[in-house]
Amino acid sequence: MYVNDKFFGAVEDRTRLLALLDGIKDQYRSEEYDPTETVEFVKEVEARDGLYPVTSVISISEMGDVVTREEQEQRIYTAVQGDAPIIIAQKNGIPYSQLKALNPDIEQSLLVGQEVLVSKAVPALEVKVVREVVEEVETNFKIEQIQDASQYQGYVKIAQQGEKGLNRVTSRVSYIDGIEVEREEISNEVLVEPITEKVVVGGKRPLDQIPSGGTSSGNFIWPAAGGYVSCGFYGYWGHTGMDIACDAGTPVYAAASGTVTKVAYNTTGYGYHILINHGGGVETLYAHNSKLYVKVGEWVEQGQLIAAVGRTGRATGNHVHFEIRVNGKYMNPANYIGTVCPY
Repeated sequence: MYVNDKFFGAVEDRTRLLALLDGIKDQYRSEEYDPTETVEFVKEVEARDGLYPVTSVISISEMGDVVTREEQEQRIYTAVQGDAPIIIAQKNGIPYSQLKALNPDIEQSLLVGQEVLVSKAVPALEVKVVREVVEEVETNFKIEQIQDASQYQGYVKIAQQGEKGLNRVTSRVSYIDGIEVEREEISNEVLVEPITEKVVVGGKRPLDQIPSGGTSSGNFIWPAAGGYVSCGFYGYWGHTGMDIACDAGTPVYAAASGTVTKVAYNTTGYGYHILINHGGGVETLYAHNSKLYVKVGEWVEQGQLIAAVGRTGRATGNHVHFEIRVNGKYMNPANYIGTVCPY
């Protein structure tokens, strides 16, 4: 038998060899017949008839051991402080989707010392299965903002609750030794259309409260839909903003109108974060978000939805880290938005 033209050994009974190979592939076949499914070895496997030296002839049992032996051992990563699944994937140079496939039950919050599989053991003969998979997948709804000029900025009310839609998605999925490695969408049928959520926000401006040293297009408002101050300005050394604790997914709003100058992610600090330039040297920053809804160069209005609260980066709980900067100097946000959510 040859694998990618490499001689693995010879056996006396070709039929039993083929049965051995089929048995390995059968371990990965669906229990019920699936006409869309193909099962094959990743490497080219050939059973070549011929005359071989007696010393190369082995039993079927020995051949089974040869083809199922591990050519590469599994690798385990041990979590350290501040680790999250996406960070571990980056550290080990693997796609996040692959890490999730190797550890389907992994949580976003990891314990120090927790073991995470980053590379599975690789046998001499890997089996590739390709099949079509049909799933019903929820789709997110859009959020439409309606400005009410009779209400002050900072006012938020949901006029119409959004509802997720439902699609039937057919994909061609490839697995190697039971681990998903590739997914190609074939069709996407809408079963239930999502219902847009309509949010009424105040448009009336109170008196300007812009920090000295800069001008801006409006006063600052509380940058989240609720929450409370969990850590104030310099609540510990190096803490250059105000932490507003909220539930995951809570809307994050632009505290004032301006131009988005940075939309980025880092693993050890701000996580997913946004920087907005309000002119005159005034900037605001919103960090640790779970989702970002704006892009660099985009003009945003005060009170516009820009992100969703999360705990990405170096964060111990769901919150938005909010900073006000004037000419590069960190200002105490409490002096401009207070310390209690006004709505």
